[in-house]
Amino acid sequence: FAGGTQPAESLRIVLIGKTGSGKSSSGNAILGRPEFKSDHSQTSVTKLCLKAQGQVEGRRVEVVDTPGLFDSTMSHHEVNDEILKCISLLAPGPHIFLLVLEIGRFTPEEKETLNLIKKVFGKDAEKFTIVLFTHGDILKRTGESLEDYIKNKCQDSCKKLISDCGNRCNVFNNWEENAERKSAQVRDLIKKIDDVRANGGDCYTNEMLQEAESNKESEICRLPFCTRPVVESLLWQMMD
Repeated sequence: FAGGTQPAESLRIVLIGKTGSGKSSSGNAILGRPEFKSDHSQTSVTKLCLKAQGQVEGRRVEVVDTPGLFDSTMSHHEVNDEILKCISLLAPGPHIFLLVLEIGRFTPEEKETLNLIKKVFGKDAEKFTIVLFTHGDILKRTGESLEDYIKNKCQDSCKKLISDCGNRCNVFNNWEENAERKSAQVRDLIKKIDDVRANGGDCYTNEMLQEAESNKESEICRLPFCTRPVVESLLWQMMD
Protein backbone atom coordinates (compact mmCIF):
# COMPACT_ATOMS: atom_id res chain seq x y z
CA PHE A 1 0.00 0.00 0.00
CA ALA A 2 1.28 3.44 -0.95
CA GLY A 3 3.10 5.21 1.84
CA GLY A 4 2.79 2.16 4.07
CA THR A 5 -0.87 2.86 4.88
CA GLN A 6 -2.93 -0.15 5.88
CA PRO A 7 -6.50 -0.72 4.70
CA ALA A 8 -9.11 0.30 7.25
CA GLU A 9 -10.52 -2.59 9.26
CA SER A 10 -13.85 -3.82 7.97
CA LEU A 11 -16.96 -3.57 10.12
CA ARG A 12 -18.15 -7.10 10.93
CA ILE A 13 -21.87 -7.71 11.59
CA VAL A 14 -23.89 -10.83 12.46
CA LEU A 15 -27.66 -10.92 11.88
CA ILE A 16 -29.58 -13.08 14.35
CA GLY A 17 -33.34 -13.37 14.70
CA LYS A 18 -36.44 -15.47 14.55
CA THR A 19 -37.63 -16.74 11.20
CA GLY A 20 -39.74 -14.06 9.51
CA SER A 21 -38.34 -11.15 11.51
CA GLY A 22 -36.89 -9.34 8.49
CA LYS A 23 -33.34 -10.43 9.25
CA SER A 24 -32.20 -11.13 5.69
CA SER A 25 -33.94 -8.00 4.38
CA SER A 26 -32.03 -5.98 6.97
CA GLY A 27 -28.75 -7.38 5.68
CA ASN A 28 -29.74 -6.30 2.18
CA ALA A 29 -30.65 -2.84 3.48
CA ILE A 30 -27.25 -2.47 5.16
CA LEU A 31 -25.35 -3.48 2.01
CA GLY A 32 -27.67 -1.56 -0.31
CA ARG A 33 -28.27 -4.52 -2.60
CA PRO A 34 -30.07 -7.92 -2.52
CA GLU A 35 -27.31 -10.25 -1.30
CA PHE A 36 -29.48 -12.41 0.97
CA LYS A 37 -32.64 -14.20 -0.10
CA SER A 38 -35.58 -12.94 1.93
CA ASP A 39 -39.17 -14.10 2.22
CA HIS A 40 -41.71 -13.16 4.89
CA SER A 41 -42.63 -16.69 5.92
CA GLN A 42 -42.44 -18.95 8.95
CA THR A 43 -39.89 -21.21 7.27
CA SER A 44 -36.34 -19.93 7.26
CA VAL A 45 -35.00 -19.12 3.80
CA THR A 46 -31.46 -19.09 5.24
CA LYS A 47 -30.28 -22.61 6.17
CA LEU A 48 -26.55 -21.89 6.27
CA CYS A 49 -24.50 -18.93 7.44
CA LEU A 50 -24.05 -16.69 4.42
CA LYS A 51 -21.48 -13.92 4.18
CA ALA A 52 -21.56 -10.85 1.96
CA GLN A 53 -19.49 -7.71 1.94
CA GLY A 54 -19.44 -4.31 0.35
CA GLN A 55 -18.71 -0.61 0.72
CA VAL A 56 -21.14 1.23 2.98
CA GLU A 57 -20.70 4.95 3.58
CA GLY A 58 -17.12 4.62 2.35
CA ARG A 59 -16.29 1.71 4.68
CA ARG A 60 -15.86 -1.98 4.05
CA VAL A 61 -18.63 -3.90 5.78
CA GLU A 62 -18.94 -7.68 6.16
CA VAL A 63 -22.33 -9.14 7.06
CA VAL A 64 -23.21 -12.73 8.00
CA ASP A 65 -26.83 -13.84 7.80
CA THR A 66 -27.66 -16.81 10.05
CA PRO A 67 -30.47 -19.40 10.00
CA GLY A 68 -33.70 -18.25 11.59
CA LEU A 69 -34.10 -19.12 15.26
CA PHE A 70 -36.93 -21.50 16.16
CA ASP A 71 -37.20 -22.67 12.55
CA SER A 72 -39.48 -25.71 12.41
CA THR A 73 -37.45 -27.34 9.62
CA MET A 74 -34.15 -27.36 11.55
CA SER A 75 -33.28 -28.77 14.98
CA HIS A 76 -31.91 -26.48 17.69
CA HIS A 77 -28.59 -28.30 17.40
CA GLU A 78 -28.39 -27.66 13.65
CA VAL A 79 -29.21 -23.97 14.06
CA ASN A 80 -26.77 -23.52 16.97
CA ASP A 81 -23.93 -25.30 15.15
CA GLU A 82 -24.47 -23.20 12.05
CA ILE A 83 -24.71 -19.90 13.95
CA LEU A 84 -21.38 -20.62 15.66
CA LYS A 85 -19.70 -20.56 12.25
CA CYS A 86 -20.16 -16.78 12.12
CA ILE A 87 -17.11 -16.41 14.40
CA SER A 88 -14.73 -17.98 11.89
CA LEU A 89 -16.46 -16.32 8.92
CA LEU A 90 -15.84 -12.93 10.53
CA ALA A 91 -12.40 -13.60 12.05
CA PRO A 92 -11.08 -12.34 14.40
CA GLY A 93 -14.71 -11.92 15.48
CA PRO A 94 -17.87 -9.89 14.89
CA HIS A 95 -18.08 -6.32 16.12
CA ILE A 96 -21.81 -6.60 16.68
CA PHE A 97 -24.69 -9.07 16.87
CA LEU A 98 -27.83 -7.49 15.45
CA LEU A 99 -30.80 -9.08 17.22
CA VAL A 100 -33.61 -8.51 14.72
CA LEU A 101 -37.18 -8.11 16.02
CA GLU A 102 -40.32 -7.14 14.17
CA ILE A 103 -42.27 -4.11 15.43
CA GLY A 104 -45.68 -5.15 16.71
CA ARG A 105 -44.73 -8.78 17.29
CA PHE A 106 -43.09 -10.03 20.46
CA THR A 107 -43.91 -13.69 21.04
CA PRO A 108 -42.59 -15.97 23.82
CA GLU A 109 -40.00 -17.16 21.29
CA GLU A 110 -38.80 -13.61 20.66
CA LYS A 111 -38.58 -13.19 24.43
CA GLU A 112 -36.11 -16.09 24.50
CA THR A 113 -33.88 -14.89 21.67
CA LEU A 114 -31.33 -13.07 23.84
CA ASN A 115 -31.18 -16.02 26.26
CA LEU A 116 -30.52 -18.30 23.31
CA ILE A 117 -27.73 -16.02 22.06
CA LYS A 118 -26.16 -16.09 25.54
CA LYS A 119 -26.47 -19.88 25.66
CA VAL A 120 -24.56 -20.14 22.40
CA PHE A 121 -22.02 -17.33 22.85
CA GLY A 122 -21.98 -16.72 26.62
CA LYS A 123 -23.05 -13.71 28.67
CA ASP A 124 -20.38 -11.49 27.06
CA ALA A 125 -22.45 -11.54 23.87
CA GLU A 126 -24.99 -9.06 25.23
CA LYS A 127 -22.22 -6.43 25.41
CA PHE A 128 -21.94 -6.72 21.62
CA THR A 129 -25.66 -6.82 20.81
CA ILE A 130 -27.91 -4.14 19.32
CA VAL A 131 -31.66 -4.73 18.98
CA LEU A 132 -32.74 -3.89 15.43
CA PHE A 133 -36.48 -3.42 14.94
CA THR A 134 -37.85 -3.96 11.45
CA HIS A 135 -41.09 -2.74 9.86
CA GLY A 136 -40.30 0.85 10.69
CA ASP A 137 -42.99 1.75 8.15
CA ILE A 138 -45.49 1.09 10.96
CA LEU A 139 -43.94 3.88 13.02
CA LYS A 140 -43.87 6.09 9.95
CA ARG A 141 -47.63 5.65 9.50
CA THR A 142 -48.43 6.33 13.16
CA GLY A 143 -45.94 9.18 13.51
CA GLU A 144 -44.31 7.53 16.53
CA SER A 145 -40.63 7.60 17.36
CA LEU A 146 -38.89 4.35 18.26
CA GLU A 147 -38.45 5.66 21.82
CA ASP A 148 -42.21 6.33 22.15
CA TYR A 149 -43.03 2.90 20.75
CA ILE A 150 -40.76 1.17 23.27
CA LYS A 151 -42.04 3.28 26.17
CA ASN A 152 -45.76 3.03 25.41
CA LYS A 153 -46.32 -0.20 23.49
CA CYS A 154 -43.55 -2.68 24.30
CA GLN A 155 -44.18 -5.41 26.84
CA ASP A 156 -42.07 -5.38 29.99
CA SER A 157 -40.25 -8.49 28.73
CA CYS A 158 -39.29 -6.64 25.54
CA LYS A 159 -38.10 -3.63 27.55
CA LYS A 160 -35.98 -5.97 29.69
CA LEU A 161 -34.43 -7.52 26.59
CA ILE A 162 -33.51 -4.05 25.32
CA SER A 163 -32.17 -3.09 28.76
CA ASP A 164 -30.01 -6.24 28.88
CA CYS A 165 -28.50 -5.09 25.57
CA GLY A 166 -27.49 -1.77 27.13
CA ASN A 167 -30.60 -0.01 25.74
CA ARG A 168 -28.98 -0.13 22.31
CA CYS A 169 -31.62 -0.28 19.60
CA ASN A 170 -32.34 0.96 16.11
CA VAL A 171 -35.14 0.72 13.57
CA PHE A 172 -35.17 -0.12 9.86
CA ASN A 173 -37.87 0.40 7.29
CA ASN A 174 -36.77 -2.22 4.79
CA TRP A 175 -39.41 -1.01 2.33
CA GLU A 176 -38.15 2.58 2.32
CA GLU A 177 -37.86 3.87 -1.24
CA ASN A 178 -36.33 7.29 -0.55
CA ALA A 179 -32.59 6.93 -1.13
CA GLU A 180 -31.56 9.51 1.46
CA ARG A 181 -33.75 8.02 4.19
CA LYS A 182 -32.45 4.55 3.35
CA SER A 183 -28.88 5.78 3.72
CA ALA A 184 -29.70 7.68 6.91
CA GLN A 185 -31.02 4.62 8.74
CA VAL A 186 -27.86 2.68 7.84
CA ARG A 187 -25.65 5.59 8.95
CA ASP A 188 -27.49 5.71 12.27
CA LEU A 189 -26.93 1.99 12.82
CA ILE A 190 -23.23 2.17 11.95
CA LYS A 191 -22.79 5.07 14.37
CA LYS A 192 -24.30 2.94 17.14
CA ILE A 193 -21.91 0.10 16.27
CA ASP A 194 -18.99 2.52 16.38
CA ASP A 195 -20.19 3.72 19.80
CA VAL A 196 -20.07 0.13 21.11
CA ARG A 197 -16.49 -0.20 19.85
CA ALA A 198 -15.48 3.18 21.25
CA ASN A 199 -16.70 2.15 24.70
CA GLY A 200 -14.14 -0.64 24.86
CA GLY A 201 -16.13 -3.34 23.12
CA ASP A 202 -14.08 -3.78 19.93
CA CYS A 203 -15.23 -7.28 18.92
CA TYR A 204 -16.48 -10.63 20.21
CA THR A 205 -13.57 -13.07 19.99
CA ASN A 206 -13.02 -16.80 19.69
CA GLU A 207 -11.45 -16.66 23.17
CA MET A 208 -14.77 -15.41 24.56
CA LEU A 209 -16.52 -18.31 22.85
CA GLN A 210 -14.04 -20.81 24.32
CA GLU A 211 -14.58 -19.30 27.77
CA ALA A 212 -18.36 -19.60 27.35
CA GLU A 213 -17.99 -23.28 26.38
CA SER A 214 -15.68 -23.87 29.34
CA ASN A 215 -18.13 -22.24 31.73
CA LYS A 216 -20.96 -24.46 30.49
CA GLU A 217 -18.86 -27.57 31.01
CA SER A 218 -17.65 -26.45 34.46
CA GLU A 219 -21.22 -25.78 35.54
CA ILE A 220 -22.26 -29.29 34.55
CA CYS A 221 -19.17 -30.97 36.03
CA ARG A 222 -20.10 -29.62 39.47
CA LEU A 223 -23.10 -31.92 39.39
CA PRO A 224 -22.66 -35.31 41.13
CA PHE A 225 -21.95 -38.43 39.07
CA CYS A 226 -21.07 -36.51 35.90
CA THR A 227 -19.13 -38.81 33.60
CA ARG A 228 -17.91 -37.54 30.22
CA PRO A 229 -20.89 -38.98 28.28
CA VAL A 230 -23.27 -37.36 30.76
CA VAL A 231 -21.47 -34.01 30.42
CA GLU A 232 -21.73 -34.15 26.62
CA SER A 233 -25.39 -35.11 26.79
CA LEU A 234 -26.21 -32.27 29.19
CA LEU A 235 -24.28 -29.75 27.07
CA TRP A 236 -26.54 -30.60 24.15
CA GLN A 237 -29.60 -30.25 26.38
CA MET A 238 -28.45 -26.79 27.49
CA MET A 239 -28.49 -25.70 23.87
CA ASP A 240 -32.13 -26.76 23.45
